[in-house]
Amino acid sequence: MYSRQHQWKVLDHIRRRNHIKFELKSKLIKSILNTQTLTFAQRHLAIYAKASIPRSASLTRISNRCIYTGRKYSVIRKFQMSRFAVRVKAYDGTLPGIRRHSW
Repeated sequence: MYSRQHQWKVLDHIRRRNHIKFELKSKLIKSILNTQTLTFAQRHLAIYAKASIPRSASLTRISNRCIYTGRKYSVIRKFQMSRFAVRVKAYDGTLPGIRRHSW
């Protein structure tokens, strides 16, 4: 059985993949909805087409997660790791270019 962190990472990966898959379609539908020269019926059909796009494909549902722990909060984008994982890896010396600070 997979851990909860692994399940969150898989779910986030699925959301990212869905966003890429439906990105062009959603932008096309959005431009149709914003075009005032089209008839009301055509724009009404675009509303139904937009409803067919899964909610998991939305960009706002994608969150940065730590690649080690699956943690959602305080993820450092440069490393794609949470602050706890960065600290552990930095102390071990496995992060390139990062050293412990001492004075």
